[in-house]
Amino acid sequence: MKPRADSKLKTLPEDQQAQVFDWCAQDGYEAARQRCSAELGLSVSLRALSEFWHWFSLRRSFSAAEQAATAAQELMLEFDPVSAERAAAFGQFVFTQRAISASNSQEYAMLEGLRLDKETAKFKGEIEREKLEVAKKRLHFMTCAKFLEWFKDERARQIADGSGTNSQKIEALGQAMFGEDW
Repeated sequence: MKPRADSKLKTLPEDQQAQVFDWCAQDGYEAARQRCSAELGLSVSLRALSEFWHWFSLRRSFSAAEQAATAAQELMLEFDPVSAERAAAFGQFVFTQRAISASNSQEYAMLEGLRLDKETAKFKGEIEREKLEVAKKRLHFMTCAKFLEWFKDERARQIADGSGTNSQKIEALGQAMFGEDW
């Protein structure tokens, strides 16, 4: 749930976001709007404050549910360090229970959506790391296979044994082995 770059309130530093949230909760949106102007130099609408208040409230709920889930998962791992999968499932259970106990079903759905977004981003990162690792291993394999092929090639040996700098030899070998693809 990344805020839009043009969202003045959602891109404030965390402490200022908490302050604006508290102003809205304690004094109402109109008073918060006036304080935003006077103390933060921000001109915001009542609608923007209302949307921000709901957004920030949801972020706080998500953070609390996530912290409870992480604490439960870590506690379970202390008792059963072998079962990381069970601990993760228990953490998910705690998160879901916290989300269900949220004030309404829409908030639960949003919290669950945030959790899924976070897990999806984590999973995508893991997939990208795996892709890079596979590509690296493939490159190493192909390099070794190509070396064996080049080692048998008389032209390649002549270039490698010939005069010239390493850069010149690399260029000549590249031209000889890859032709137009070099």
